[in-house]
Amino acid sequence: MMLHIYLHSKSKRAKTIALLNLGATKNFMSLDYTKHLHLLIKTLKELRRLFNVNSTPNRVGDLKYYANLATRTGTQTKML
Repeated sequence: MMLHIYLHSKSKRAKTIALLNLGATKNFMSLDYTKHLHLLIKTLKELRRLFNVNSTPNRVGDLKYYANLATRTGTQTKML
């Protein structure tokens, strides 16, 4: 399922498409796009292995960075 959303940062607002997958346990965004939006990027203390749906290692490699994001629907805000 696709959803049109706006991403907000301190300096920019960007309209984009989000792909919704109810089976996903975490949310991912490309590092380049995160930098483009000037979001605060943090480094994980320990790398996390990424796996595909079929349990094979993801070709991108380990997860090294994260950013805390807040989503808002109406008056309700949730941290991701």
